Amino acid sequence: MVAFLSILVVVLGFLFQSNKKYTWVMLLWMWVLFAFNTANGDYIAYESIYNRIVANDTRMISQYEELFVLLCQMGGRVFGWNYQQFIIFLATISTILFAIIIRLYCNGVRQNLVISLFIIFLYWMFICQHRTYIALLLVLIGLYFLNCFKDWRGTAFFLLFIVLGIGFHRMAALYIVLIASKFIDIKKLLLIIPILMLTVTQIRNPVFTSFMSRYIAGYKMDRWLYSDGSRSLTGMIILIFVRLLMVAVEYHCYYKKVRMGYKSKHINSQKFILKVTIICLAMLPLELLQKDYERLVRLPLFLSFVFFAEYLEMSKIDRHHLPLNAMAYGGYLGLYLASFYVSFYGWFLHNLIPILNNNSLIPF
Repeated sequence: MVAFLSILVVVLGFLFQSNKKYTWVMLLWMWVLFAFNTANGDYIAYESIYNRIVANDTRMISQYEELFVLLCQMGGRVFGWNYQQFIIFLATISTILFAIIIRLYCNGVRQNLVISLFIIFLYWMFICQHRTYIALLLVLIGLYFLNCFKDWRGTAFFLLFIVLGIGFHRMAALYIVLIASKFIDIKKLLLIIPILMLTVTQIRNPVFTSFMSRYIAGYKMDRWLYSDGSRSLTGMIILIFVRLLMVAVEYHCYYKKVRMGYKSKHINSQKFILKVTIICLAMLPLELLQKDYERLVRLPLFLSFVFFAEYLEMSKIDRHHLPLNAMAYGGYLGLYLASFYVSFYGWFLHNLIPILNNNSLIPF
């Protein structure tokens, strides 16, 4: 039943792309999926982490994600919640943050299309990875302010939300490079991407890893900074192609509208999203080294959904008429999903299927 209802919610989101009342239905369903989930690939590990933090035993766990630890301590010690009750609390916080992001980025422009794509490609992973999800939501809010305010306030708000994101997951620190989107134009970014790639790889430098060992748990150091992934040559080639294709599709769609003389808030938003996508391409070497860095591309992927919705809106396109560019983007999404399935088949089975089969509110 959960699978059927999820498919129904997504399909209706594609059909009623700008219906604000249905947006609340979709947000409610997202909350239900997260809040009442009772099993997924990371459920037991997170339950153990929560119980140990509440018991003040933070050895070898997420003691460095200070805000997450604080929420766990508040939930367990102040309110006496068990882990499942704490999950309802986290689901409520994250859904409110996501609703804010949809309001900021979409502002009534095909927001249900964006939510449907988000559920298909990203949400089922975030239900498992709570800290990554909240950290990413906070970074997205900061990124919006970075683009919205052209003076020092944009930079200040962005850095503030980066710090808040770091309080939930250290991964958020890597997004600080996105500040370059405020000061460097698209063509210059394309030229300096190789330099950014080389710079990003230095996080595995012994000097940097020694410094970060003070702030990242030991088992995470082994996983994120020392170990190499198990990507095959074919997997690497597919990954490189998919990442480059994301930039190429957005670049083509953006400059097509520029050449046509479009001047609107949408074209400015697309320019900013394209910049972010280009900068995030610098993370590619890390993805090639370790599969876990895949989560870094989730931010530009979400923004690409917004980009696509804005493109459709500018082109006055509905589901009965899709031009070549829109179909090309759809092809890219299909290729992305296929590449993810090939690379993370086991993780896919151990997370998505349990989420659809284990919900205490809809146990059938």
